[in-house]
Formats: sequence, structure tokens, C-alpha cells
Amino acid sequence: MLGFGGVLTTVTDLHRWHIALKQNRVLSAESVDKLFTPYVDEGDDGKSYYGYGWVIADEPEFGKVIWHDGANDSHNAVFLDYADRQIMIVVLSNRIDGAPDAEIFYGTDTGFSLSRTILTDEFSEYPDYLD
Repeated sequence: MLGFGGVLTTVTDLHRWHIALKQNRVLSAESVDKLFTPYVDEGDDGKSYYGYGWVIADEPEFGKVIWHDGANDSHNAVFLDYADRQIMIVVLSNRIDGAPDAEIFYGTDTGFSLSRTILTDEFSEYPDYLD
């Protein structure tokens, strides 16, 4: 079985990949710096930039966050690296019959909501679609 784009992975695999990137075992330190350098402004506010395949943003409450997401009609994923806090959060989800609409049940929104809940240790806030 292959996942979307020919990739099948787990949270453990993504954690190992993250460590390998951070320790320059996959790419040189210079290449990793380029990978996570903000190049293209994503909006008018100047808070979010696109690097080489990664979004780099400054979250006022949490510091620098580097992230990437992906989704199709049945699978959602978001990988968040809160670099200033040295915290990595990965959210992988599957949409099943009877679940909310794919546009609502989106991995990025869910990932950011859950990561904020984890980082603040405030578990009374959930994504809007769970109300």
C-alpha cells in the first residue's frame, strides 16, 4: 500500500526524519539552512513566508514555527516544528464516512488547534467543527 504521492509513513518515521534533518544527516548544514529560510512572503502581514517546501512563520505566543501540510479527500497531515521551543507536533488524520465535510475537517486547522492546546496545556479549546 502506498499513501498519497507514493509515500506511506508514521509519526515515528516523521520524527526520525526531523531528527535526521536537524542533525544534518540527510543534507548539509548549509542546505538545511536554505530549506528553512523564509523566501516568499505568503501574505500582506509579513508574518508567514514560504521556504523550500516549508512555511516559516513567527507566532507571537510560541515563536518560530516551521510547518508543512498535505491532504486529499480521505487523509490529512500537518507537521509543525516549534523551533524556538524545540517541540515537534505531527497530526495525521483519516476521514471516515459520516465525518465532517473534507473542507472543514482539514489537517492544518486541526493541527494548529491541537498544537496550541498542547503548548498552552489548555484542553478546553477545540477546533470549531467539534462544537
